[in-house]
Amino acid sequence: MAFEIHYSAAPQNQSEPGSINNCTIPEAAEFNESSTNNLQKRVFDGPRDRIIWLGKFISRNSQWLSQREHSESERRARSTQFRFPTEGGTAMGVRAMFDYTAIIIISRIGVSLSIIPEVPVFKDRQNIERDDRTFYRLGFGALRRQVNRRYGLGLQDLREPGHLLAAEHGPQVFIFTPRGPGAVLRWQRKIDQLSRNLHDLFGQPPEVIGYIVRPRQQSYGVQPTPSTPYAAWGARAIVEVNVNDDIMYVPPAENDTVDRIWLGRWKLWLEDTVIREEIFCPYT
Repeated sequence: MAFEIHYSAAPQNQSEPGSINNCTIPEAAEFNESSTNNLQKRVFDGPRDRIIWLGKFISRNSQWLSQREHSESERRARSTQFRFPTEGGTAMGVRAMFDYTAIIIISRIGVSLSIIPEVPVFKDRQNIERDDRTFYRLGFGALRRQVNRRYGLGLQDLREPGHLLAAEHGPQVFIFTPRGPGAVLRWQRKIDQLSRNLHDLFGQPPEVIGYIVRPRQQSYGVQPTPSTPYAAWGARAIVEVNVNDDIMYVPPAENDTVDRIWLGRWKLWLEDTVIREEIFCPYT
């Protein structure tokens, strides 16, 4: 399901040849100065207001992944995937990030969301840290093969040619994991192991982002209040996508018509902060 997103700022004009995520930009290509991303149809008071609105959209369309909906006995590593629409925008994300580690992988055609709960993957219910072999089996190993297909394909299958995370679609990998005191990751050694596993599968090191663990009782609700200041925007990571962010016009060859190429844009949010934003060629 799609919604309209119209950005107030368009990508900068480029007069030199180059490429945007494997989308070749011819030397004489021009960006449309009056494309739809210059139309401000929805006004937000700020990034937090925008994240609250995106969260409501994701909830209406059941595009969250979290362990919040599962009992403690059902907690396990799991993934789900979403393909981008052919036009317009969409959003998906992970929420209730109070202790688990999330893996978000964004390609030019869609997004894979994965979660690895702290218990029972990083430690058992007696608070004893898992050994490396058990951590691999319950964590990355489970995501790689994902036996329960109601959650989608495993990461290994998604890497196959033509699939969502195939090399030709330029997937980028992000790990969100709890921070301990200061900037130290709570599970640094195990996150290093997980990073190596993902590097081996995707051929590039993932970007690791440590997040602040918000108090649960202050994070639930539909709007922030004095007693729930993080409600509706805290403890979540969201991918926001617009596949029609701008138009690039390519001058025609002799006796030919002007070619028009849509450029998409995705934004990766951690709470109310954009931590990565990229322009891409959808479905190339």
